[in-house]
Amino acid sequence: MLNKEKIIIITGGLSGICIAFYFFHLEETPYTHRTRFMPITHAQMNELAVTEHKEILEQYAKCILPVNHPDHIRVFRVAQNLIRANKSKEMDHLKWQVNVVLADDQINAFVLPVSLMLQCIARFLISKKKRSLV
Repeated sequence: MLNKEKIIIITGGLSGICIAFYFFHLEETPYTHRTRFMPITHAQMNELAVTEHKEILEQYAKCILPVNHPDHIRVFRVAQNLIRANKSKEMDHLKWQVNVVLADDQINAFVLPVSLMLQCIARFLISKKKRSLV
């Protein structure tokens, strides 16, 4: 009987800790007012995003297009249009950094939560789709 009681107490204690962790990490989103679970703080998320961005820039350092390259300018214009279309007050104070990577092995685009965008484009995509991006 003693072992059964220990198991029940330990299981109950761990369950209580997990439930408390969950409820203490709920937050309301600023514009939709929905509740979401955030296991890390905003400061931790920003730190992770900056670290990830640095690692990606190091990985593709040789493939990053300069800001005066026509393909970078085209992607930057698209990004500006997307930002303007998002008429959110949250976006007004952010200064976005856009990086364009020309890599044959990667076609991808993503945004990190600290106003950093990265667009990976392939050479064949540039030649076929130039007009559709503007």
